[in-house]
Amino acid sequence: MAALRAHAAARPAGVAPIVGQDVIPLPLPRSEGLLDAAKALPHVDPGVVDAVWARMRELACFDPFVDPGPHVAHCDATYPNVLVARDRVSALLDLEWARLGPPWLELPGWTRLLEDLRAQGADPPPLLAWLEADYPAMFAVPGLRERLWLCELAYTLRHVVFWPPDAPEDRLIAEHPLHRLRRLIDAPIPWG
Repeated sequence: MAALRAHAAARPAGVAPIVGQDVIPLPLPRSEGLLDAAKALPHVDPGVVDAVWARMRELACFDPFVDPGPHVAHCDATYPNVLVARDRVSALLDLEWARLGPPWLELPGWTRLLEDLRAQGADPPPLLAWLEADYPAMFAVPGLRERLWLCELAYTLRHVVFWPPDAPEDRLIAEHPLHRLRRLIDAPIPWG
């Protein structure tokens, strides 16, 4: 727990420490450290990065890490990190992104996964409805969509820096995070 508290208080400087320490680089000053790096990347429209930053500043009051609280959040609890045995979850793997934060921080990974499945033409199960039925307190948070939206923006900005585009945006594969970053300026990932 002491290591998680120290992490919450740290203010990493430079792109590599920010990208390497948080899958969701918040509070907001952590993401701010990625702006110049993102704008300097070939094939990235600086106007998109500026619009993303403007949206993030609008959503800053929903930042989950301003006062993270006592809960430990995995921050990347999706199918690849869940071990199931005999139809039951038996382990949660890959805790390198764990942080102190509210329980709803488990949701951004699932919303991204569901969006990816829909983009691939799949009809994903009603996972969020199942989670809400089993854990209603995770969803009973004022401004949950805005909170998730801010996390999605921070995650995707980080992902663009981590996986820089190697071609103009119109020639990138559909899964490249630059496409999602542009979409997130106007709206969060669809819930259902």
